[in-house]
Amino acid sequence: VPLDAEPAMPHPLSIALLPVATEPGAEVPDPVVAEVARSVTEELGGLGMRVADQRAALSLRSDKIPAHEQGRLLGVRYVLSTTLGGNEDDLRVHAILTDCATKRILWKGTFWRNPRLSDGDRELVVALRTVLPLDRKEKGPEEW
Repeated sequence: VPLDAEPAMPHPLSIALLPVATEPGAEVPDPVVAEVARSVTEELGGLGMRVADQRAALSLRSDKIPAHEQGRLLGVRYVLSTTLGGNEDDLRVHAILTDCATKRILWKGTFWRNPRLSDGDRELVVALRTVLPLDRKEKGPEEW
């Protein structure tokens, strides 16, 4: 994606999962990071969201480009950034949902993902359901 390109208006129900980061000192193997990204992406798609291609998001991986700007370049309305902490058996998933049009953080949350006890990815997406305008029949585009 050329950085100087002027993107088209994003679909109102579009989202990108930015590359998953890990906290300093976290002991999270790369396959677990990839599994979290895959699982969250699938759950977002299940909500009826148009999810940006993960490879395109990876191409923009940078601490210097704000999340809302990465979303603008990817052509989406929302971005979800996640950071993993802890270890493989007791994983913390910190998530931030940003509206790229307004540059506002809409929601923040932390979930625990223990392979034996809970499904933190699904909990994360259920929480997002409360803040995303998923029922377009009740809201007009000006309210999204």
